[in-house]
Amino acid sequence: MNTRQRQPRPDDPRRGFLTLELLYVVPVLVVVLAVTLQYGKAMVIRSSLVQAATVAAREAGKGAGIADVVQAVNLVLAIHGIAVSDRPGSGTKLVVQLGQAMVQEYGDAEISLPRTALRDDETLVAVWINFDARRSDGRKLLGDSCGALNLAFAGRGLGATALVRQERDLQAAAASRQSLPVRHGNRGVSTTH
Repeated sequence: MNTRQRQPRPDDPRRGFLTLELLYVVPVLVVVLAVTLQYGKAMVIRSSLVQAATVAAREAGKGAGIADVVQAVNLVLAIHGIAVSDRPGSGTKLVVQLGQAMVQEYGDAEISLPRTALRDDETLVAVWINFDARRSDGRKLLGDSCGALNLAFAGRGLGATALVRQERDLQAAAASRQSLPVRHGNRGVSTTH
């Protein structure tokens, strides 16, 4: 039988330092990982927002109404559980600007987006989502897993714009319109000529 007796270790003053270093490093690595995941999630949402603005601009350039443009945006953003809504405090806004003549807005009235000088044959669509907006299931866009990142994003949001040229039929129709404000039956939708 081969039995060995343990040799007693000498008293090493550095004994246990690796464990202590690990205890200090692991929480830092966890925080860095959480921040990286949240930032990545925000960039994925931004990518979808840019795609939604592009699709909305294409629809508006073809002469689609505000309801059709909102539906197109909501279809693109549905994968993230986000919907542009006219509920007060929803944190979402869609603005369609047809040349200099007409601006259509849909969404949260508390959000104000700047206007841009356009030529008469251009259409600009702007889509905005606040980070404190809620998904359709009631959860926040960015989870509560990283409080420091949520503080950095608090009161801010993501926006995307897309610019297209109007189709010729739409240009002729816009030139023949009168410059009178129109109020649609839908709550939160207003058109200004």
